Amino acid sequence: MQTVSEMFRNSYDTLIPVPPLKNLTPMQDRYLNDESHRFMMVAAGRRSRKTLIGKRKTLCRALENKKVKYFCGAPTYNQAKKIFWEDLKATTRAFRTYKSDSDLFVRLLGGTEIHVIGLDEPSRIEGIAWNGCHITEFADCKPETWSSHIRPVLADTRGWAILDGVPEPGNILYKEMIKYACGGTIPVTQPFYGAFAENPDNPDWCFYSWFSSDVLPKKEIEEIEKTTDPKTYRVEYEGSFENLEPQVYYNYKGDYYPNGNLDRDIMYNKDLPIVMGFDFNVNPMTAVLGHIRTAVEGPNKGRQEYLLFKGYYLENSNTKSLCERIITDFNETDIFYLTPCQSSSSRQTVADIGVTDLRIARNVFAEHSKVLHIRKRNENPLVKNRIQAENAMLFHRRVRIKAGEQGLKFLIRDFEGMQYKEGASDLDLTDKKLGHISAACDYVVEYFWPIKLEHKRDISQDIYI
Repeated sequence: MQTVSEMFRNSYDTLIPVPPLKNLTPMQDRYLNDESHRFMMVAAGRRSRKTLIGKRKTLCRALENKKVKYFCGAPTYNQAKKIFWEDLKATTRAFRTYKSDSDLFVRLLGGTEIHVIGLDEPSRIEGIAWNGCHITEFADCKPETWSSHIRPVLADTRGWAILDGVPEPGNILYKEMIKYACGGTIPVTQPFYGAFAENPDNPDWCFYSWFSSDVLPKKEIEEIEKTTDPKTYRVEYEGSFENLEPQVYYNYKGDYYPNGNLDRDIMYNKDLPIVMGFDFNVNPMTAVLGHIRTAVEGPNKGRQEYLLFKGYYLENSNTKSLCERIITDFNETDIFYLTPCQSSSSRQTVADIGVTDLRIARNVFAEHSKVLHIRKRNENPLVKNRIQAENAMLFHRRVRIKAGEQGLKFLIRDFEGMQYKEGASDLDLTDKKLGHISAACDYVVEYFWPIKLEHKRDISQDIYI
């Protein structure tokens, strides 16, 4: 008997062959072919096929039903488009009758529609009778997204929902939803088996989980373990629910210098490019400067380190003043690399109305005949992703700070003092002076050494080391 992974029946009762998903584990195959549960919570490791299988389940149901509406969602519009849209166009090419690249939806034979929607604006799904949805990175959605927006639009149609993601430490609501799906107790996920549970009092709900190591090559997993701190590994690659430590940068344990040789380990070298991270604010304006170098000795021998030798924490300043000060302080350097906060490409400073921060920075460096490479992204990384990347580098002592440098004392203050709100995964930024210069450092670290596998990069193409 053929399963949904091998064959679908379209609205005209014609069999349409679809390439099967290969090499699924028994738990993944069970999840793929589960048609008895209405609401599925899936907490599995990164790159372990959870979203891929969710896409296939959605496509299966779209081909089996006429004139229904489904949506595929993610916490933000850009995420949803990146994760779903190109794949949706490719997999529906043979049996769709219409597609809209502007509104991000396809219409299939029989009239069924699949939409791609960002949940940063919940109004995008309201006022429509949806028959089902697949939400990925669900733990990163706003807490009220499910109860106030998604669940109500599925009520009239008794629509279904696939909610997949990686557990977010401190996200109490997400954990409670999974506990409910399990009937009260989350089962322990076993290597090469996974975990499954359902609510005995509400058969609509169930839970699936499995490890990234069940799918990824052993060599890849070993490399991840070498470059990720243990807590982040358990969360991101085993789908583990971890208690949130109050300290945000929990892997910062003070300054570290192999052999105690401060000058040789962390010092400005005019012959090396300077790698900068900026967090553009009117007050304060912050930046960190350092070199990316490959360690020639010590525990990180052969691995790249970010060696910070200068920090700026300027109150009541602006982009032009900060850039000019950097050039004055390091005039002997010709090449600079900048990884800024994404808002800098649209934010206009008070002193330069009509000109964005990045254009101001580029102009200032060009005026002084300096080469400025800007590492720009479509959007800022999620706060949790940049903090996880920073914690991983701090755990392995690959972000190191020059002792006694005045500007970097503000970075150390962030590393030592930033806390999470009690019982939540949100940063406690009651002290408005916290969180700026650490973000500047995070942007560099997350760009070059991201936690998420799909963003791993060969930084030799970006920087001279």
